[in-house]
Amino acid sequence: MKKNLLFTVLLFALFSTGVDAQRWLRQRWELAFGVGTTNFMGDLGGGTGDASHFFGLSDFNFTTTQPSFQVGLRFRMRERLSNKFTFTYAYLSAEDAASQAVGRRLRNLSFRSIVLDFGTQFEFYFLKEKSRPRYAFSSLRGLDLSAYIFVGVGGFYYNPQADLNGTTYNLQEMHTEGQGMDGGPPNYSLFALSFPIGMGMKYRIDRTWTIGAEISNRYTTTDYLDDASDKYYDNAAIKDQYGAAAAELADRHLADGGGQGVPYASGKTHRGIPNYDDAYIMFTLQLIYRLKTTRKGLPKF
Repeated sequence: MKKNLLFTVLLFALFSTGVDAQRWLRQRWELAFGVGTTNFMGDLGGGTGDASHFFGLSDFNFTTTQPSFQVGLRFRMRERLSNKFTFTYAYLSAEDAASQAVGRRLRNLSFRSIVLDFGTQFEFYFLKEKSRPRYAFSSLRGLDLSAYIFVGVGGFYYNPQADLNGTTYNLQEMHTEGQGMDGGPPNYSLFALSFPIGMGMKYRIDRTWTIGAEISNRYTTTDYLDDASDKYYDNAAIKDQYGAAAAELADRHLADGGGQGVPYASGKTHRGIPNYDDAYIMFTLQLIYRLKTTRKGLPKF
């Protein structure tokens, strides 16, 4: 009798484990709602030196932290592989006055911009997401934690702005580096691509709700998120063609104590450093709702 009972329990446990192993097929869709922060990594603002490669954190400046909001729809392609479609509303800003670098403070430029980004990211779970077991004897809280790395691509709209004498100006329209003028660069587009690289983690509260967090560095294909990329243009020519406000927004540098009158103490007269495109860091807290799945594998809202 005891042998039969033991055999029955083992068979039941093996069967339930097999069912749980495939349960992810019926839990493939999730809605994610996120709120977080952004930090710009570009030519303006930043740390103690000139702009550098934005893979590191040398240009990170807490004083220009701004908010972001995100909604996403995640599809679990395989047990360890997911694809998430996202819409992100972010706000970016930077100001040279907040930098610890003397040259940047002398340059005295600033910007702010909204970012509207539609994208997708592919997630690989190195700490596999488990389905919550149905049975008490196998319910281990540690199984509710998962973690992943991700890469993605998106397209976004931005529009750098700055204030002058109480008026807000769209900087692209000011042609601040002589864009479209004789000998100047072409005017830049307000649309670009982004490439997020990061990692995240999730903690399952119950069968429906999960909380999570993500951090990513989002590289872009534009060096004009902050409207600064390369050299100063002839300021008199900008004033003649686009007006006094455009000329002042193009060159706002402060003379240093020695009367050198250039934006960088080293004597460089560039507005920006064109070696690298701009980037920004995002940190997002998420509330995740698991959707029911139809027999055809589609989400049920």
